[in-house]
Amino acid sequence: LLTLAHDADLVLDLHADNEAEPHMYVGPALWPAAEDIAAAIDARAVLLSEVSGGHPFDEACASPWWVLAANHPVLPIPPACLAATLELGSNDDVDLERAADQATALLRMLQARGFVAGSGGHPRLSCRATALTAMAQLRSPVPGLVAYRRRLGDVVRKGDLVATVIDPLGDETELRAETDGRLFARHSQPYAWPGRVIGKIAGEIPLESRTGNLLSD
Repeated sequence: LLTLAHDADLVLDLHADNEAEPHMYVGPALWPAAEDIAAAIDARAVLLSEVSGGHPFDEACASPWWVLAANHPVLPIPPACLAATLELGSNDDVDLERAADQATALLRMLQARGFVAGSGGHPRLSCRATALTAMAQLRSPVPGLVAYRRRLGDVVRKGDLVATVIDPLGDETELRAETDGRLFARHSQPYAWPGRVIGKIAGEIPLESRTGNLLSD
């Protein structure tokens, strides 16, 4: 796949998250140039990172250009490949109408960029791009059943109760937001174990706890 994509001007890696609103991962060097792509999928979170961890496909295609530019600052090296990972929604969603709408929106974006014949469109993005280091991972410290206290898409404040992990023997553990932001992803399976991520909050302030593999740690 990389052999097919390495010389492309535009690379879109399409995915679905576990239970999530549409969102996008992209390198800071490609923003705001990629804003129309995020708007096309009606992204509710745009997460920026040069090295997100896990060697995602979009970074494999795009990062050589910004690494070259950083190593040779006197040369006008552009970000020649615009690559992004698009999370189009939830794994469990099977909605033909929504899928058709997303496909049409992406086609109109390609038309607007001149890749495909047609007039295209220019929808507005409904969120701001934020650093991936500002995304809080809501992680359970204990095993048990997950009872969410906030819905997908809710805007929360630091300290808000987002979920309760219930031990069938009676103990309850509260999971609270580490930051202000939007709860854009949750886990569809109603159980947890120690270390399991059961939610993601797109915040605006980088968190000291966010190091290492930013996609999973």
